[in-house]
Amino acid sequence: MARIKLVLAFFALVILCAGVLVAAWFYKNIVAPEQAIVEKIEERRTAPAKDLPPPPDLGKRQFAKAVDLLKDGELQAAREQLYYVMQYYPDSATFEIAKRIVGEINVDLLLSEILIDGKTEYVVKSGDSLLGIAKDSNCTIDYIIRTNRRTTTTIFPGDRLTVFPLDQFSMTIDKSDAVIRVERDGRLFKEYAVKKMNLPSIVRAPVTTTVSDKVAWGDKGRLNFEQMGYLGANKWISTNKKGLLIRASRDLVSVAAPAQEDPAVASSDDSPAGQDFGVLLDQADIEEMFAYVRGGTPVRLVE
Repeated sequence: MARIKLVLAFFALVILCAGVLVAAWFYKNIVAPEQAIVEKIEERRTAPAKDLPPPPDLGKRQFAKAVDLLKDGELQAAREQLYYVMQYYPDSATFEIAKRIVGEINVDLLLSEILIDGKTEYVVKSGDSLLGIAKDSNCTIDYIIRTNRRTTTTIFPGDRLTVFPLDQFSMTIDKSDAVIRVERDGRLFKEYAVKKMNLPSIVRAPVTTTVSDKVAWGDKGRLNFEQMGYLGANKWISTNKKGLLIRASRDLVSVAAPAQEDPAVASSDDSPAGQDFGVLLDQADIEEMFAYVRGGTPVRLVE
């Protein structure tokens, strides 16, 4: 009897030890890790934002795909991939450079003979004029000159000209960001950095207007596209809002602005006569914009 009790006590001790070991394993492998996770979650929830590690930049991988497409010469596919980065990863470190590359791709596709949707080839006929071709194709003379690499405005029957409708563009002049944001069909086309903004007090944001005129200035005044010196002239884009125009700064252009200032500003009592007035861009940027902006293009001025 005593021996049986001893055996039972031994088995009870073994079972107890096994239970302790199982409990220890369960705590170490199940309970403790879960507690650690809960504690970390609570620490992250209550910790100051400055003490938290930055989240992973998921946009970098998508941006890398766009770079690979660019290397392969797939401009339109790369552009769509960059738009994807901009839409879904606005906090990515690659966002700003993606936006700049999108702008460059858009300009390259627009102001070249690369075929994209909407571009057509026009064969010049006897009696045609650049003005008539531009009007009929909803284009601009400056677009035809630049896109077709023309060094003269003279055309001849049989000339083949690339044309493109330019009625889908709009412009937002953002004072706080110091940029002109150009959109096409409601999607960012390109941003241009504003070098200086010198507007009369009569121009106060918000303003909604349209492009009224595009002016080329030579040494002796305004030039039309058929006159000598037009291609290298100082370009201005005027709007229907008195005092609001886009131009290059005098110290950034090779041809000085004429003695007479823009009538829309000169007639104002507080016009900055003799100064660089308007929204001022680099010369290359205003030349580029001059090619595709047309009369009637919507313009907004915002703070």
